[in-house]
Amino acid sequence: GQETGYCTLNPLDTNLGTNLQDGNLKAVSASSHVAARGTFALTSGKWYWEGTKTGGGGAVGQFGFANTAASLSESYGSAPANSWTFYFGNGTEIIVPAANSSGYFTGSAMADGETAAVALDMDNGTWQFFKNGVGGVVKTLVDTDSASTFSITELYPYVGAYNSDMELNFGQKPFKFAPPEGYQSINAANLPSPGVVRPDQYVGVTTYAGDGGTQFISPGNFSPDMVWMKGYGEVLQ
Repeated sequence: GQETGYCTLNPLDTNLGTNLQDGNLKAVSASSHVAARGTFALTSGKWYWEGTKTGGGGAVGQFGFANTAASLSESYGSAPANSWTFYFGNGTEIIVPAANSSGYFTGSAMADGETAAVALDMDNGTWQFFKNGVGGVVKTLVDTDSASTFSITELYPYVGAYNSDMELNFGQKPFKFAPPEGYQSINAANLPSPGVVRPDQYVGVTTYAGDGGTQFISPGNFSPDMVWMKGYGEVLQ
């Protein structure tokens, strides 16, 4: 496996504040709904990650994925638009835009040490949640998209930590349960190649000395969309 380059929860896309801990991989419960998105946008590929309940006053946390329009503070009880989550509170419910599926799993609320997981297939537009290694029904993004107001083709890992502590694992350490065949950890090495073989065709540095008059500076192998200039050497008076 890779040592670096894994997804974490995003400290710039959260209202967790100091409740985001342990290298941005732990969401600590709060007295109101607080949430965070992950650092990786998932637009293609097949991805698997886990969330383990580690404490908190109850089991109200949510674990899943969302787009950029999903609220970070809207109550789990209102079936928020733009997010697809497994609800730790009763251990059976999946909350999708404008709808709850209370019978997705059987059983009871998640206890400390128990683990949820999600397998998100961005190539085929399907998702499946897991509870302690047991998968629920595979569903499609399109069929569960009612009340979404934004993209279902760019999605992010998402956590709501109201009244539940949760540790995330995007592959930084061994998964508790084996991912379905073909699904990968969320690591930069597994993302599609951007296809840039020659970076100097897109960005470059040109050093020159001004002549105090009309002067043409060649940027190299491309026509720039943005030019950033910085002086150096002797300061002009």
